[in-house]
Amino acid sequence: MNAYEIALEQAQVRRQNAIILALGAGTALLGSSFGLFARVQRPAGVLLVSNQLNSRQILALDTRIMLVSSAGDWNAAPEYTINAAQAHRQTYSHGADAFIAPDADSMLAIETGAMHPRSRKEIAAWLQNLQRNSTSI
Repeated sequence: MNAYEIALEQAQVRRQNAIILALGAGTALLGSSFGLFARVQRPAGVLLVSNQLNSRQILALDTRIMLVSSAGDWNAAPEYTINAAQAHRQTYSHGADAFIAPDADSMLAIETGAMHPRSRKEIAAWLQNLQRNSTSI
């Protein structure tokens, strides 16, 4: 939370375009504390990698979301990615995108240690779309 507040205070940061990235267990922490972040500044979006929020818990995130998981993640990828995004879309009009990376580990890395290339492209496209549609929620 403090890191988010400090980041938003930086002169080079456009507050209305702030994105929160949560990874693994951090997704669960963000789900339980999203209201605190939103009180400071509602993020323009949230990127969840290796999401741990189910279809009910994901509704705590009242903003645009992108869920990216690995087919080999220990969480059931369809439930924590596709189904969670669908539940979010049914509740909010912000937008919820989802991608399941084949042949990647839970941190979206491939054998070389590099980020899964398709995941990188999906995330980049989502970020570019947010930038094009950078109106405040």
